[in-house]
Amino acid sequence: SLRLLGIDTRAHDVRFVEDNWESPTLGAWGLGWEVWLNGMEVTQFTYFQQVGGVECYPVTGEITYGLERLCMYLQGVDSVYDLVWTDGPFGKVTYGDVFHQNEVEMSTYNFEHANVPKLFELFDYYEAESNKLMEQELPLPAYEMVVKASHTFNLLDARRAISVTERQRFILRVRTLARNIAKSYLKARAKLGFPMAEAGLRDEVLAKLAQEDAA
Repeated sequence: SLRLLGIDTRAHDVRFVEDNWESPTLGAWGLGWEVWLNGMEVTQFTYFQQVGGVECYPVTGEITYGLERLCMYLQGVDSVYDLVWTDGPFGKVTYGDVFHQNEVEMSTYNFEHANVPKLFELFDYYEAESNKLMEQELPLPAYEMVVKASHTFNLLDARRAISVTERQRFILRVRTLARNIAKSYLKARAKLGFPMAEAGLRDEVLAKLAQEDAA
């Protein structure tokens, strides 16, 4: 894929570096590797083993690309802000022209001005709303709430509003939500008979879930 983008792999140092991915707050992890181009990570692929504490069956593959980093090589620039975003009748527009102000303002908000008391309040609200939605067997909107809770936790972390001990407690709260939502979603799809799965795999997983329920 790097060759198709125009990168000569014979002229660059391309390495595969083991990097097993994990998200403690989402109870997800997988085996994987980074792809380094001249010492900088540009691609990563991961074989997910668990998501939300639920075993992936079958193992799910993901590949991600650092598009800005790849573009820096292709355009021969040292700063992402020097990338040419577009070159039209009014001249060149750079990545910095489009995104730099947003980066400065959002970073200033995240690190200096985010309302800490309100963020704690919002985290509690998203957690309660997620639990309520799961009780109503609505795992998808419950998932939206846990994503908001996770983002709120990250903002609190950026504002240095959480101690080391509290940080682990908040991670556990988000992870518990993620695990419960994953189980709730799996149950909801099982009720539908996993309509998008192949027949053999569907029957195998349904039988496995039935055995777990019986146990």
